[in-house]
Formats: sequence, C-alpha cells, structure tokens
Amino acid sequence: MNQGNVILSVIKKAEDSSEYVLRLYESQGTGTTVTVTLGGNISSLYETNLLEENISSRSYSANTFSTSIGAYEIKTFKLNMGGATPGPTATPTPTPTPGGATATPTPTPTAGPQDLCTGGTITASGENAPNEDRTKAFDDTTSTKWLVFASTGWIQYDFAGTAAYAVNSYTITSANDATTYPGRNPKNWTLQGSNDGSSWTTVDTRTNVSFTSNYEKLTFNFSNSTAYQMYRLNITANNGGSEIQLSEIEMFGTSGSTPTPTPTPTPTPGGSAIQVNLSSYYNQDGFSYDTNRADGAYDPGASPTSCYSADLLTSNPSFGGVAYTLGPKTDGSNNAIKGTGQTITLTQGQYSSIRFLGSATNGDKTGTFRINYTDATYTDVAVTEKDWCTSNTSGQNVVQTMAHRHRGTADQTLNTYVFAYYLTPTAGKTVASLVLPNDANTHMLAITLVP
Repeated sequence: MNQGNVILSVIKKAEDSSEYVLRLYESQGTGTTVTVTLGGNISSLYETNLLEENISSRSYSANTFSTSIGAYEIKTFKLNMGGATPGPTATPTPTPTPGGATATPTPTPTAGPQDLCTGGTITASGENAPNEDRTKAFDDTTSTKWLVFASTGWIQYDFAGTAAYAVNSYTITSANDATTYPGRNPKNWTLQGSNDGSSWTTVDTRTNVSFTSNYEKLTFNFSNSTAYQMYRLNITANNGGSEIQLSEIEMFGTSGSTPTPTPTPTPTPGGSAIQVNLSSYYNQDGFSYDTNRADGAYDPGASPTSCYSADLLTSNPSFGGVAYTLGPKTDGSNNAIKGTGQTITLTQGQYSSIRFLGSATNGDKTGTFRINYTDATYTDVAVTEKDWCTSNTSGQNVVQTMAHRHRGTADQTLNTYVFAYYLTPTAGKTVASLVLPNDANTHMLAITLVP
C-alpha cells in the first residue's frame, strides 16, 4: 500500500466462499486515497460490510485497486484472484500508537492452525453497542474492540449448528489503547466449556496476566480433550479500572462430536441417595401462604416483596427419579438459601451427581459452584440459573410450575418455576463440601447427593 497511515489489518478467506477478505483501517485521523497492490491479478472485487455482505462492485486494474478512506474509517473488501496465484501477499502495516510506539495488528493466520470462531453466536454480560459490542471480539480485526462497563464480565461463543470442538489453545489481543487505559485490561479469568449453556466446566484458569502494549496478542495453551459446543471467557478481575476491553479472541483445537452424557444411575426407593439437611444454612424466607402473603421475601430488594406460594409449592418434589425435601413453610421460617459465597458441608462420599433445586431472581444468573474434595482439590462448575418467572423454559429441568406468586399482599398471576441443576464431581474423588456463588440473586432450595 502507498499510504503509511492506512493499515491492512486482516487478510483471510471469506466465511462463506473461496474469496479473500481484506480489511483496511485509517489510523491517524487523516482521510486519503490508498492504492493496494496484490501478489496476483484480481478477477472480481466488492466492497462489503463487516459481515462480509457485498455493498457494491469496485473497479480494479490487474493486481491493484484504489479507494478513498475517511479519518479512522474501516473498509472491507472481498475479492477473487485470477489464475493460480495463491492469494494476497501484502504485509500488515505497523500501527502508530500514542507516544510514538509502534504495534502491529495481527491478522488472522491463513496458514497453520485456523481460528474456530466462525459463523457462531456471540453473547456477553454487557457491551458498548454499537461500535464496541460483543461481535467485535470475534470479527477478525484488531482495529475494533469489545468494551463492557464493569470490572468483571464474560463473553461467550457458541459454535454454529451442532459443531463442537476440543479447544486447547486460545489468544487474546489487547485493545488499541491498552497502554492508555491499562486498568481495563483483563487480569484474571477462566475459560469454560459447556454443551447445554447451563452447566459449565472450567478448562483453563489464568491469574495476574499482564498486557504491556497495544494490540498485544497473548497465546494460552492447555490440555483438553473434551469437545464443547460453547466456550465462555469469564473475566473475574481487570487491572483496577471500571471497564473491561479487548480487541480479539481466537480459539484453536480439534473437532469432535458433542459427548453424550453418561446416564446417571437412578436410585431405587430406599436406595442410598442422600438428601442434605440444609436447616442450618437457610438465610431467607422464600415461601408464604395465602393467609399471610407478605411473610416471604425471595426476591432481594424488591418492593413490594415477592415469594413463592406455599399453598402451591410441593414440599417433597421428585424429578428424574430423585427425591428432594424443601424447607419449612411455616410463617417466619427461613427455607431458602441465597448465595453469599458460603460453604455447605456435605456427607463425605463419592457421587456421580450433586443435584439441587433452585432458581434466580432479577434475570438469569451465572455463578460458579466449587466442589471441594477431601484431598484438598476442587472442581469449579459454572451454572446458569434461570429466573424464577422466566418466559422461556426451553431446555430447562422444570420441577414445578405454579400459576402465581405472592407480591406484597396480593397474588400476581404469572408462571413461577423451580428448576433442577446437576453438578458432576470428578470420578473417584471423595466430595467434602460445596461452595455457593457470592450472588444474592442465586437461590438454592434443596440438595440431593446421587451415588
């Protein structure tokens, strides 16, 4: 390219064709006209949007084309190369950064391991839409970024269709102003995998990671042979700022079919499943009778308070062949547990499943449950609890549906639910205790240990 202020930030194959994609970025706030020279003749050329959808056909001459580009503008082009030329050979242009330092945005590799994050669904705990939204973390260019106005947060990638991959390496690239706002850089996080979006397994944990330059790409390798349909980067700490930002995430690994869950043995009546006595752990009254609707307060901070109807709620529910016992329904009695990071002591033993009943308030909530073992090791499992009044129960283990809840001194007509969640301890390990998330909007009503 003939203009030093224009960066060639991406060279890659198109998502849905054999064409090549080039992405240009004006880096110094000065609009210009740039000429791009490629390593082979062009046979077709289109300008596209960031989704690689054609906007207009563009003119070209042999192996060159020219385009105007505005201050800080991003432009994307899709092209075919004529003959047997193996594709673009242009080299990404170093990006000048404030203070005179130079950092080079790293394009998606066109050889070697290929980024698996193509064509999937992206969700996140927050974003600065539309220019710094969640999609920017997976758009194959370091000239954009994902930013969330919180010191912790998560971003999730769900592979297209039923695809599942055993990810064993990933990269994170810092944002364009990582050195100007170092407090925004991720510091501590876990990478978690899931096949249902509810139960999460931690596959990699990082602490005290330091990004020291703009556009800095760090690679993290780890051992993992289990294929998951979705992965979540759960950032638990940044470097002290009030926001989190990063420019790009890539994942690498091997494809594989989604593992079929191992059937959990269903205990027979009188068998050895253990219902945990939670009486010493209850810290909120989540039920009330019609005769005293205002007795309970399941929803923290709600005004007026709201709770399950004790008249409708089953005291001894059963789901999936497993029985549970709820807490007392009498007025003034605590019968539910809101998460405060507390530890619940369990009957020591080796279990195939730790099953609990619960729900979330004020929206769906994701929290980490830690299973402690007697050998001082542990397993962290991320679980997304559904809101107790959700309008979408698809894919959930619905234990009970009730037609109303109590809100203040009246009935509020809307479906309320109790859900079942399963935690899987490490085989052969002896379970000792369970640590709950530190989130008062996550709630537990009962636990049963299944051998």
